[in-house]
Amino acid sequence: MSSDFCNNLDPISGPEVTTSVSCNAAAQQLEQLEPSTGYSMTITSHLGRGGDGPKDLTASQVTPRSPVLTWKPPSSKVSGYKLQYAIEGQAFQDVFVGADLREHKLLRLRPGSKYLVRLQSDMGGVYTEAITTEFTTGDLRFQFPSDCSQELLNGVQESGLVEIFPLGQASVPVSVYCDMEPDGGGWTDRSDIRFCAMSYRGGWWYRNCHKGNLNGLYDKAHNQEVSGTP
Repeated sequence: MSSDFCNNLDPISGPEVTTSVSCNAAAQQLEQLEPSTGYSMTITSHLGRGGDGPKDLTASQVTPRSPVLTWKPPSSKVSGYKLQYAIEGQAFQDVFVGADLREHKLLRLRPGSKYLVRLQSDMGGVYTEAITTEFTTGDLRFQFPSDCSQELLNGVQESGLVEIFPLGQASVPVSVYCDMEPDGGGWTDRSDIRFCAMSYRGGWWYRNCHKGNLNGLYDKAHNQEVSGTP
């Protein structure tokens, strides 16, 4: 189109028209335009509320209980990141990550479950548009272990806090310390009152409360009395 032809076009005096275009589109056809009429067009990119956000959220090193989430930081300065994760169909849990981090490891997830993850930049209290990814945790021999011996059979080799299900899948999970070092590992610290009460109906004054019951049988061979204040 020649410059003389462009200069002879009459400017449009009608109302402003706004059209939304998909973020994946590289071209857009305009329709119902007037012939021989000059138009002014402005293209605005919306990268999210408050600025541009992180990119390329990826889950790797996925195990039955954890993945490592990585992302590329935005060009804008951020106060931190808001990371949300949930089993498909359930409520999200929030994790707030420091601005200088580029990865985060989720722990104590449910085996054999599909998770959805959302990540947003925190721009001083204003959050950018979320990016998402999905992953599925692997299966375990005992998906709802009742004690540390089953966690050992699940492949857990390091001592530490784990979630167990004393009464099976339907029970509320309890956090206990599993000692995986002495005598082959798989030892449950039964000093947690909640675990003793739920699993063995044990009295609170027994360090090893197996078979200890205020209203039931007392077998001294299986219990060790603890002196002092519990």
